[in-house]
Order: sequence, then structure tokens, then C-alpha cells
Amino acid sequence: MRDKYDVIIIGGGVAGTSIARELSRYEVDTLLLEKNSEIGLGTTSTNMGLVCQGGDGSAFRPGTLHAELNIKSIPEWPKIADELNIPFKRIGGINLIRNKLDYGRALKSLSRSFRSSLEENAPFYISEKDFKFLQLIDGDMVYDMEPNLVEGFIGGLYDSNLAVTVPREVAYAYAENAKANGVEIRLDTEVKGVRREDGYYILETSDGVYRGRYVINAAGLYADKIADLAGLRTFSFVPLKGVMALLSREVGELIKHALVILPYLEEIPITKAIIPTVDGRVILGIYLEPSVKGDLTYDESMINRLIEIGREFIGDYISRDYIEEVVVGQMTFTNLETGWYEYVVETPLRVYNWINIVLGPAGISASPALAKKVIWILNTSELKLGMKKDFNPRRRVRVR
Repeated sequence: MRDKYDVIIIGGGVAGTSIARELSRYEVDTLLLEKNSEIGLGTTSTNMGLVCQGGDGSAFRPGTLHAELNIKSIPEWPKIADELNIPFKRIGGINLIRNKLDYGRALKSLSRSFRSSLEENAPFYISEKDFKFLQLIDGDMVYDMEPNLVEGFIGGLYDSNLAVTVPREVAYAYAENAKANGVEIRLDTEVKGVRREDGYYILETSDGVYRGRYVINAAGLYADKIADLAGLRTFSFVPLKGVMALLSREVGELIKHALVILPYLEEIPITKAIIPTVDGRVILGIYLEPSVKGDLTYDESMINRLIEIGREFIGDYISRDYIEEVVVGQMTFTNLETGWYEYVVETPLRVYNWINIVLGPAGISASPALAKKVIWILNTSELKLGMKKDFNPRRRVRVR
């Protein structure tokens, strides 16, 4: 069995699979290792499925990797959805305004929101057909767009770019296209040890030993553990548990856009959201709390809190009877105190053949630009990436 590769990717979530697909465009021997029996069973599986500018009320934060990867990914999504035949629906989103405080925050977000440069060689150039600026809309327009909202909203900050997809299907599509273009994928393969030897990283796994000249650590909630095995961790994060409810199509018929209410300062610094899915249902969330890895428990009080959140949007249309499924997941949160989170895509301690990756909220959305970012890093190293002549962006082979 082959055991030497140019690049080994650890992690079969949306980060690892998007990078695998991008690497499959090049003449490079690539292996993806996933400890679970299926692709995308970790944080990817419970992502809300938004394709957006990122969290924090659509505020663009120049200089952050979070802003860069999400903004640069927006124009990539329609093409990716077409090539890989994955669900993708542009629905738009509204940050709702209740009062003068919300209005002031909306004005602040609008003032620092992303505006594409008109210069095509600018770092953040996106053509007008691929990106629309945020709009401040009044209460009449809000209720024209969402007539079933409870009374009391005086306006909103509207983002017409926002779309939804199905996270696990995205990860599977990335993986299947990567495999069809030559990437090897091994499931049920957990990395248990890492050492350096003769210019290779030696990965001791539950399925044998693999050697890679370059390693991309995209292990999600366990990226810190993998980095520790290699002695190359320079980041930290808090595992944040999120509880969401998937509501029936009866509720889905009432909501057309992704709706968000920003919290007050004295509340937990997480947004309240109700979001249509591509299949006509609604995701209601998010009840959040710090947790330990692997904690996917919930109780009735959390469900009641979700129902309270839903009623802030559409009143008594929300009840326990409409909840079809409770979804519990975890995500990496790099700055819990401020409610802000930054991505990690780094070669730690100037070790240029090891890349650590940690994505927080909106990781699905950022995946196209993340993959290109990693290719750029690899191209600045000693790894030579020559383009394949026979890369097929549409072909998919089932990953078993």
C-alpha cells in the first residue's frame, strides 16, 4: 500500500475537502485522512449553511482573514454550485432594526461594510454583477418583504448577496470531485502520532503509517490536538456548543429571507436568527454556550429558549409542535469575550511545510477562498504545483 505523498490533509470537513479539491487541479500526490467513517461528520454537519459575508452583522473588518476569505468566496459560489451540482439558493438576509440603538449599529455596519474597488487589480475587486452593496431599508420595505413578522421593527440592513446551501453535501461534492481528479481519501483513519524524519512528516494512524512532505491540519475541533502532536500549535479556541431547531415547512412558508436580531450588550454576544433552508424548511437558532469537546447534550430549557427566540420574529407561529429535529453541534470560537472570531490559516513558527487551519462561523461560506489561500501558501514554499491538463471540475466519484 502506498504510504508517501507530497501533501497529506488531516480532516474531511469542508475545510479539508475544499483544499483537496483545489489541490486536485495540480500534479501533486495528495492524501486526505478522515477519522470518521463518512465525510463532514464534525463541525461541518451542524453548520447553518449560510453563504454570506460572515457573522458580526455583515460588518466588514479590513485586515482580518475572516473578512478576506468570506468576501473573496462570494463570487465563486454560483460557479462551484453549478460545477458540483450542489444546492445553492440566494435568499438575501435582513438584520432587523427595533429601535434607535439598533439603527445606530446598522449605520455603523453600513459605514464599514464591504465596497468593491473599481480597480480590477485591487486586492478585493469583485465585479458589480457578483456583489451588491448592503442597503438600509425602512419598516415598510421590511414588512413588504416579510409580511409575517411581528410588529415593531422600524427597518433593516439588507444583504442581497446572502445564500444558503447544504453543508454536508458541499463537503461530499468537494471530496468526490477531488477523488475523481486523483486525490486519495482514507476514512476511518485517525492520526495518533506525528514526527519528523528525513524531510517527511511521519503520521502514525489507526490504519498504518503515512509519510507526507507537507501536512495541512484541517481537523476542526481537534486541530489543536493534531498541532500538539507535531509540537506546532500557536493558537487556541473555545469549543462553543450550539443548539438549533429545524422547523417544518408550515413555518418555512412564512419566512422568505434570513432574518437576524443582534443582541444587546448585556446579552450573550451571539445573533438570533431564523433562516430558510433550500428544501423549504427553517433553521431556528442559536442557543450557545461554552462546552467541552464532544458535548452534544441539550435539555428542554434550551429548546424553550429557541422557541422564545423564534417568537421574537413571528410570534405564536413558533411552537414545540413545529420542531422536526433538534440539531446540536460545536464550533471553534477564537475570541469568546468580545463575540468576535478570527480564522487561523498559518505556517507556525516559520515551518513552511505545515499549515494549521481553524475556521469559526461562516466556514462553509469561506471555503472557496480558503482553498485558494492554501494553494498560494504552498506555491510560496518549495513545493512545485503544475496544473493538470485533464482536471475535470464536474466529475464526481463516490467516497466510501
